[in-house]
Amino acid sequence: MARGAATFALVRALQRAEPRVWHRIPASFVTLALLTLVAYLLDLGEGGPGGLGQGALRLVRDIQPVARELPSPVLPTFDLTRLGELLGAALIIGLLGGRGSHRHREVPGRAGW
Repeated sequence: MARGAATFALVRALQRAEPRVWHRIPASFVTLALLTLVAYLLDLGEGGPGGLGQGALRLVRDIQPVARELPSPVLPTFDLTRLGELLGAALIIGLLGGRGSHRHREVPGRAGW
């Protein structure tokens, strides 16, 4: 829980710093890179301090083995009873996508906008 709260706080802090530095900061990417570096430097993976389960981060291979080959392609199954769920989600995604596309219109007479 503390790791999640720290991650969220760092993302929000970087987002608030954007207006002060006059540049766009990819807050999520920077946070991920910083926390990965911290975990590496503190040796939190590979059993790390205290061993697994006592403060160390779990790696993907600790949760489930990583496949070495691509899965074979299959056609998805389609169930008509789930059509309502899919249409509702598709409508919401379409509305949100449409709303976002109007925010970044070019303003006539303003170069570099």
